[in-house]
Amino acid sequence: MTWFRLAAFLTLLLLPPAAGGFASAQEEEPRETVLSLPEGIDRGEVLAEAARRRAEWKGFDELEYAQMSRLGIRLIRGKHVEFYTDLAESKDVDSIPVVLDEAVSQLALFFGLSPEDYRNWRVEAFLISDREPFEIFGALKRAPDFEHGYALESRVWIHDQKQAYYNRFLLLHELTHAFMNWTFGDLNPRWYSEGIADYLALHRWDGKNLTLGIYPASPDEVPGFGRIDRIKKAGRGKNRKTLDDVLDFEAGDFLDNDSYAWSWSLVTLLFHSPRFGRAIGAMPYLMTRRDANRLFTELLGKDDARLNRDWYEWIASIDYAADFSSFARDDLPPRPLTDPVELTLSPKESGWQSTGIRLEAGKTYVLRAEGRFKVYEKELARALPCEAGGISLRYFAGAPLGQAAAAVPPSGARTVNPWKGAVPLKNGAVRITPDVTGPLFFRFNIPGGAAEKSSGNLVITISRDR
Repeated sequence: MTWFRLAAFLTLLLLPPAAGGFASAQEEEPRETVLSLPEGIDRGEVLAEAARRRAEWKGFDELEYAQMSRLGIRLIRGKHVEFYTDLAESKDVDSIPVVLDEAVSQLALFFGLSPEDYRNWRVEAFLISDREPFEIFGALKRAPDFEHGYALESRVWIHDQKQAYYNRFLLLHELTHAFMNWTFGDLNPRWYSEGIADYLALHRWDGKNLTLGIYPASPDEVPGFGRIDRIKKAGRGKNRKTLDDVLDFEAGDFLDNDSYAWSWSLVTLLFHSPRFGRAIGAMPYLMTRRDANRLFTELLGKDDARLNRDWYEWIASIDYAADFSSFARDDLPPRPLTDPVELTLSPKESGWQSTGIRLEAGKTYVLRAEGRFKVYEKELARALPCEAGGISLRYFAGAPLGQAAAAVPPSGARTVNPWKGAVPLKNGAVRITPDVTGPLFFRFNIPGGAAEKSSGNLVITISRDR
């Protein structure tokens, strides 16, 4: 699995860390930032504008601490966080201020800022089982009737989720909102603010060390999260979202978890491909701009079409223990077809693999597949023999496990699903007549984490149809 250090996106180098995510780093200094912003956007001016906006915050009334004991509310003070809860004492609950305090330092480093600049930053965090005592206490003044969690100025609230992990996740999500609003002055566009809050809130905590921004290997690692399962269900059918659908999300779209799932999926893809580093790295400094999405697209430049292509591949194959290596791979240079051409493909290579062989629109070609290979099946914990048509008794992403497919995707930006016309292969001859002129791609239908444990080769002969 390819991982990219979270803090490094501001340097636009995206170097791989040792074990994924961004671990406790209290002694680290922020990297020297080489941030490439759109013309007319100045980093210092953005931070100064955020400070002006903070000065206009309404603030909150002082809480009546004398009421707490009578109302059954406990207070635990941390370095950055005053944590209030009506939950009984426990190791999981009482460690939350430590988690949030450490997260503040990591958030500063992630965004290329100095933790020292946040030494006096304070947040009030509320973990609520019963709303009524907190309403009497005055802690919910100015808070809307939220379902799960909410952040406003220097306060964050969540309702008890009955799961220690998911309580921490939601508090880290809302803490990220509070940090970004304080630092950058707004939380727009929504796909970015919600996606990055989810992205960073996925964490590991062993009671001593905190790691933000993990990618889960299994649902057991992130109980209550559920975003991956939502995309797996919707991303392969008529309810899947286009890239433009996600970019156009507004605040009112986040009344259920689907929009959170799509936003997290996009942010995750952007951070796991080095070609999108400049665009995603600039996003915090565009949050006060109404044309943030336009500027984001301009920063993508010629990679806009590649993002659209990668997006459809990502949501069609998303799974736990994802393999992001295909999104970092460059396409092969285009070359004309010399008749015939024989290629050897490996199931160890995940995602769509460019051959570089240029096929012409409207012309028919013969693809002849031969050979057997092995595909790792994680439920059985062993590799299964397979031919080009896949294993019909085992399915992944709506098709037989291991099935090979070929496609010539259109190269235009924001097209419809560029893989829609993919042709499934079988041992023997299959014909393909592309609608567009471009390079031929192949892909094995193998879930993330299984490709590296697969083996063998498939031999493909490509020729013009006589």
